Amino acid sequence: AAAHAERIAIPSDSPSLDHMLDAEIADWSAAASRHARTPLFWGNLVAGAHQVGFRRETSSELVVDLWYPAEHVQQPPLTFGDYIRLSEDLRGAEAAGSGSDDAVRRTIATAMTGDPEGVAPGLLAVIADARMAARRNAPSAHGRFPLVIWTPRYATTAAQAVLSEYLASRGYVVAFARQRTRAARLPFELPSADAKAAELAKNVEDMRSAVRFLDGRREVDASAIGVLAWSYTGEMATAFQLIEPRVRLVAGLSTTLVNDWVFRPAEAPASLDASRMPALYAGVNPQGGAAGSP
Repeated sequence: AAAHAERIAIPSDSPSLDHMLDAEIADWSAAASRHARTPLFWGNLVAGAHQVGFRRETSSELVVDLWYPAEHVQQPPLTFGDYIRLSEDLRGAEAAGSGSDDAVRRTIATAMTGDPEGVAPGLLAVIADARMAARRNAPSAHGRFPLVIWTPRYATTAAQAVLSEYLASRGYVVAFARQRTRAARLPFELPSADAKAAELAKNVEDMRSAVRFLDGRREVDASAIGVLAWSYTGEMATAFQLIEPRVRLVAGLSTTLVNDWVFRPAEAPASLDASRMPALYAGVNPQGGAAGSP
């Protein structure tokens, strides 16, 4: 702080030198404190005003993982390894449920490289033990917060934990829902065009069920809904928007919102009716090409 203060240009006739230094040092300390609280995996993201809670809820049909603005609690946050344990839908995961630390690390290595021994043990320990932001089952903060829902896609609980936590810190309830008894299937795992269309319809209906499950809760404001999609699930987000008038934003991360569909024929996007798409569409695709806006 003293070294930082030496770089401050202060007029020689300033009558309030101590006050100016105190304010500058307070700003520096606050920035350092915010940085110290930010999880390693967040990079340069700056947390919002809310502490983050995480909880898992179930209905007769669905498992719903929720990130949400929470009351301040002292309990330690989840680690990334905890999120891996929560991701029972991760293909080939050894660590689902109550997996050992070794199982968590092998699962992470396999997800990163395809080889359970493919990452150095020291690095695996850093990744698995990295603290995230969410406190499990923390009480919800007072108020009602806009709903953001992910499209169904396996391993979202772990793979999208950073964005989900960040949005919750900024005042959103973020939901990832999936079937309790049926795993989401990849397009190339489906044998026919009819099977792909049926899988798409099932996933969109799961999203509708999740919204019904959450609607009316004291902390959830579902009057305007955001939809997030990643990987091959973009057209699910678009299909959901076409039948849910409360959707105001459809955001795709390296995915196919309005072109290059994988569950329906390649020519299908040409039949989209823009008059039925009043939401804002935003595509983020570092590789270029797939995501788009009507």
